[in-house]
Amino acid sequence: MRHPTFGWLIPALLTVAAGMSYAQLKPPPFSSGESGGAVATRDGEVRWKNHWTMLRTTSGGQAAVHFTETGQGKYGPFTEEVRWRTDSWWATNGSFRPLRFDKTFSDTNGKPVVRETAEFDWTKHEARFERQELEKRKTTTQIFDVPDDTLSVEGIAAALRAVPLTEGKVVAAHLLTNEPRLYEITLEVRAKESCDTAAGQRDCYKLELVPHLGALNLFRFAFPRSHFWYSAGPNHEWLRYEGLEAGRGTPEIVMRPAEPARSATP
Repeated sequence: MRHPTFGWLIPALLTVAAGMSYAQLKPPPFSSGESGGAVATRDGEVRWKNHWTMLRTTSGGQAAVHFTETGQGKYGPFTEEVRWRTDSWWATNGSFRPLRFDKTFSDTNGKPVVRETAEFDWTKHEARFERQELEKRKTTTQIFDVPDDTLSVEGIAAALRAVPLTEGKVVAAHLLTNEPRLYEITLEVRAKESCDTAAGQRDCYKLELVPHLGALNLFRFAFPRSHFWYSAGPNHEWLRYEGLEAGRGTPEIVMRPAEPARSATP
């Protein structure tokens, strides 16, 4: 098995778009607790399924949201079917930014093979990323300087619900992936359109996540695009994703909820 990467290596802008905002994201709209499932497909083949939860909580004495995800199937650069679990925590005290995450991949017998963790120290504006390749007994650690607008790839689909969903809106930020690498990105609201969902047709907004790839910007058309769709309703529920599954060398997928998200009483 090879360890996963999540590079979001997709086309990047060559110019700064009009109306760009550099503001830190505010906490996204959601109830006290939500849960649901999703499926990922490629050419009609179901590659994997997952289940996720989102719950208001506290972390280190501050208001936060705790995301969980469990899944199983053919994922990213792994050569065999795997299971995984992710726990991530994001602060919600006035702004929305990551605090930590812990992701473990296991084989189908439940034996852990790869573990990835990240800790964000916002007093120092540092993030510490660690990957353990358990079969090889190998650990690698990297430290990143992270600006205030840094997002984490774990929990990104929920975080993007906080983008002001107005056609033409462009928000600049940074994204820490589990390659690991820190990218400058823009989040661009492309259009308002109709989406086909498990609950029927719904009005939605199409959002594109665009990393800035330095010299690779010259080859931006060689990379597939990464799009998210969110409902036009007040909670902006996630409805669809299209793009690379886990970075370069992994398949393009279509991911959508397997069922409508369930909300707890606010």
